Amino acid sequence: MPRPSVYAGAIALSLTCLTGCDLLVAGRFMPALGPLIGNPITGLVLDADTRLPVGGATVTSGLGSTLTDPSGHFTLYGDLNAHQISVSRAGYMANTVGGGLYDPSHALQLTISRAFANEATLPSRFIDMRGQLVNTAGQVLPTGIVSYAGQTPQPVAANGQYEIKFGAKWPGSLLTAVLAGGQTSAPYADVTGAQPFTYLSFGYRLESAKMGATYTDPAAQDQPTPLTVGNVHLVPVSVRYTNLFPSARVETDVLLDFGVAGSVPVARAFGSNQTIQVPQVNGLKYDIIGTATDATGQQHSTVQITTNDPSKAPFTMLSIPKIESPTPGETGTGPRPTFSWSPSAVQGVTYEVTLFEGDKGSTDPPTKKWVADTTETSIDYPGFSAGDVNGGALIAQKVYTWQLRVVDVLGATQTPSDLPPVQPYRLRQREAPVVGSSFSI
Repeated sequence: MPRPSVYAGAIALSLTCLTGCDLLVAGRFMPALGPLIGNPITGLVLDADTRLPVGGATVTSGLGSTLTDPSGHFTLYGDLNAHQISVSRAGYMANTVGGGLYDPSHALQLTISRAFANEATLPSRFIDMRGQLVNTAGQVLPTGIVSYAGQTPQPVAANGQYEIKFGAKWPGSLLTAVLAGGQTSAPYADVTGAQPFTYLSFGYRLESAKMGATYTDPAAQDQPTPLTVGNVHLVPVSVRYTNLFPSARVETDVLLDFGVAGSVPVARAFGSNQTIQVPQVNGLKYDIIGTATDATGQQHSTVQITTNDPSKAPFTMLSIPKIESPTPGETGTGPRPTFSWSPSAVQGVTYEVTLFEGDKGSTDPPTKKWVADTTETSIDYPGFSAGDVNGGALIAQKVYTWQLRVVDVLGATQTPSDLPPVQPYRLRQREAPVVGSSFSI
């Protein structure tokens, strides 16, 4: 999906005191140097999830370094030749932007995501929702599926009753989302995503469900209003895939987009050059997502179109770049390794690097440590000092794995040659993730 824009102001030069303060080279005490250095970077650091300001975060650019104040704001005198701006803080993944992804004419706004080794610190909330699937005549439908809040659709029982029961690490106590269901073209026994299906009848409504600390007793619940579904008019979606890699397995998913209320899967099919039947619902958009998986199931490319008209939708996959460095199992990279890869055949793509940190010999899953965006084919780790209290420094006793994601997003005003003349397109995105290799410093 599209990523939030990140901007930065003009980059200047600073010297940092041993005590951690910033020695402003350009300022009212040294006016003669001002024209040679330029203006400082001023900006704000936000929590990516809550959008609240993050105080005490380290922001660096070249040789310059500073801390955000309690309100998340900072002023930084950086390196005129630096092409990267980084932010880190304890409990968060360090984040870097560079390679043309920031605009010197705007103030910088950086977001950082929380990096929990586990989710024990987040509140657990649960939902237990029960109901019955019926048609417009009030007859029970013993074969069908129901989904809520974008969760995996669940099959109904022989008496048409369903129970949606899931937990999440979410704050709050109330979740309003779309509840949708109906009968499908094939028995929906496999809810893992491996079975093709399409709706033959369909119905939906917005539903608010209580989220609690424990599951509620279904027997003690009042019976909710039945979910009524009716026959639908099916419209065809024709898909074909190009630029597939050898032995690719292609899956197409079509979802109805209800905006902030979530999306509902309405069809799934496998293979290229085919027609998929989807229910027609006026006033809603369709997310058509194609995924290609290789023989190992680990590398894949995806392409997405969101449109008001689910007509012909040809998909051209992005090719998967080749990892160049660090190479698999490489040692001695040093605390500031350079991540590099071969260029994509498509111009104007964005590369996202994610770094994971784990303990040598441990079976525990690694944790996310750093993310970076660039339009170039390489990016340097910022090189946080070994004494960095905000957790950005690489450690010799750890093992690191990095992952590359290639994203190509075209806006609604652009008309790529491989898309049919159907408007409006709200979003078109292609991405090709690559699982990188492990290394140590």
